[in-house]
Amino acid sequence: MRFGVDIGGTNIKFVVIDGNEIKYKNCIDTVKNGDAIVGDIITEYNKVKEEYNIERMGVGIPGDVRDGVVLDASNLGLLDFPLASELAERVDIPVRVANDADCAAMGEEIFGGTKDCDNMVLVTLGTGIGGGVILNRKIMQTNRCSGEIGHIIIDMNGRQCACGEKGCWEQYGSITALVRDAVKACEENPGSILCGIYKREGRMSGRLFFEALDANCPVAKQVFDTYLDYLAVGIKSVDMVFGPDVIVLAGGITKEGEKILNPLRKKLPQDIRIEVSKLQSDAGSLGAAML
Repeated sequence: MRFGVDIGGTNIKFVVIDGNEIKYKNCIDTVKNGDAIVGDIITEYNKVKEEYNIERMGVGIPGDVRDGVVLDASNLGLLDFPLASELAERVDIPVRVANDADCAAMGEEIFGGTKDCDNMVLVTLGTGIGGGVILNRKIMQTNRCSGEIGHIIIDMNGRQCACGEKGCWEQYGSITALVRDAVKACEENPGSILCGIYKREGRMSGRLFFEALDANCPVAKQVFDTYLDYLAVGIKSVDMVFGPDVIVLAGGITKEGEKILNPLRKKLPQDIRIEVSKLQSDAGSLGAAML
């Protein structure tokens, strides 16, 4: 059996798989500290190993990973953190660490709904934007960071990104960006349905945003249309660079399915095939388990 870990900016997801069968799943909040992350993974591993005969561990994490070292995970505040060795010192099984979007792409390739495609780009929409690239059914990996499509620059004078550059795609097309723009719209439109939901809950999230959208809030519709414009710009760039058979969108927001795909497809050339992940939030942890 294999133990897969998917570290995100908000949650850490765990899975135990036996062949193609999921035996166990869990999710906890992410504490943005390297030692805390290691401790939480070990705690979960120690819990599940009592019931399952786990033979190896795979971990996906957002950012640049080489030889098990997390060189840069901006959204987690990690630099040159030896995650694989930190874990391996405390468990009795092999440990491999890779970029989270690469893991999710591997999960989609092995377990997902695009098995007819030799070339695929997975775009993960979450705290940031990640990318996993499958070329000829293999993960594209180089000696430098690869697949960091969230840092494609779409506006050189644009919003400041945690990576140090300005105008990165994830500053406009991530869920963090959507929520930030929704909050700004609330402040500018205090009488809107969107703002009413914001005041009622005392916060904004992707789920609450779509509640306003489903209620036909004009302000939410405008925010969403602008968000899809930014999403489409990045997708066009990805398509031009990699020429994949399909681009798969993943992340919590994609559970909205056709609410996203229908208007997004209208903003894209017809020859760009775009799908929503069939695995949803399981893709990263399943792919990590297969490292």
